[in-house]
Amino acid sequence: MLVVRHPSPPLKLLFFAHDSLYSACVLKQLLAASDLDVVGVVRSKCLRSRGVPVWRELFPMWRQVGTSYLWYLGRTSGFGLGLPGGADRCSLKRLAKRNGLPLIDTLDVNSEKTLSRLSTFTVDYGVCTYFNQ
Repeated sequence: MLVVRHPSPPLKLLFFAHDSLYSACVLKQLLAASDLDVVGVVRSKCLRSRGVPVWRELFPMWRQVGTSYLWYLGRTSGFGLGLPGGADRCSLKRLAKRNGLPLIDTLDVNSEKTLSRLSTFTVDYGVCTYFNQ
């Protein structure tokens, strides 16, 4: 018996992330997949807690993980964006622009403005990678 399978349409994905080497690598893989269609990128611009001084967050983190790991986190996350070899070489903004994807930058993914922009997308799944909200 001959079974003819018709190719199914690619799944439509909305990608949620914070700029980092990890999220850029995941987005590159999703974009390369032939059975997936990434329709947009939602990038968190919330690097840390609102209203809390940087030293209040970094000092406890440094005490917990040590200098080397804190340096590593800085280099692979949004904090290393301006440093040579930092995460800017894999920026989500560049990847979105290069692939013609709409980019939504947000401080609060649950704000009315962001939710109204998200409602314009028709997606099957939302993929979240290193999203800090």
